[in-house]
Amino acid sequence: MRRRLVAHTLFALLGVAGAGIPGPVRSPQAIEAQRSSGSLARLDSPLEREVFTYVVAGRRDPFLPPSPPVTAAARFHGVRLLGIISHHDPRRSIALIRVHEEEQSGADGVGSGPGSNGGESHRARIGDRIGNLRIMDIGTQQVVVALDGPAGTSRRIIELDSEARSDSR
Repeated sequence: MRRRLVAHTLFALLGVAGAGIPGPVRSPQAIEAQRSSGSLARLDSPLEREVFTYVVAGRRDPFLPPSPPVTAAARFHGVRLLGIISHHDPRRSIALIRVHEEEQSGADGVGSGPGSNGGESHRARIGDRIGNLRIMDIGTQQVVVALDGPAGTSRRIIELDSEARSDSR
């Protein structure tokens, strides 16, 4: 009985000591070839390693957080350029912008009803964001914005309103 206990103990110690020795590294093709040949009785490693590839072509970076949900401020139907406070340094110029949200505007993009002059007014400089708009450039009569949408980013030019042009002269 004692011999049997010693034999089991030695066998267990040898099994534990041998478990830390890594086996040869095998490619997925070699493992697949062994599977297809039908010799699944003994694999060198009990764990298989699956290799993943990610084709970037036109997809977003998987390591960046997902885009934030579209808020009410980002959904708007029209944007009006109310005025420009210009400076000789364009980075210090300020654009006065009114955003007409979908709920407040009529079918033509201009507000109708009791809140016809509704919408939010913003003072923005180059680099500022208003919803899904980013101010790219501020000129004397126009503002260039980048509009972020589900299909990507597009640049738009917002001209100064004719009413605001006549007031500025």
